[in-house]
Amino acid sequence: NTMPIFTEPTEIQSSDIVNITAAPKKNSPSSPRLTRPHPTLSSATIDALSGPAGVATALGLVALGTGGIKPCVSAFGGDQINPPDPKVIQTYFSFFYFSINAGAVLSTIATPIMRQQLGYGVAFG
Repeated sequence: NTMPIFTEPTEIQSSDIVNITAAPKKNSPSSPRLTRPHPTLSSATIDALSGPAGVATALGLVALGTGGIKPCVSAFGGDQINPPDPKVIQTYFSFFYFSINAGAVLSTIATPIMRQQLGYGVAFG
């Protein structure tokens, strides 16, 4: 027996998501580091990219990074080994993928610590 999260249809706009994730309440006692007395470049950027234009820009950047750059990096590195030596190529790809995964693990551990110690701007900026 499960209970629905929403009892009636609810519409969430992209500007609501930006406001929830990036702009804390001005006088929130739980996050004093996030309040800013004047607009900054990051808040101006968030305001400019809220709404459909921001969602389209974000999705375009994700598509470019995921589909355009990532698959080419490893192949480009492998092409630099001349003359082709299977052992050197295997070592390169082993080190390459180890570095990618080590970075993912390190960022998963370091980001929450940085957020807690230094604030959201340093951890995610």
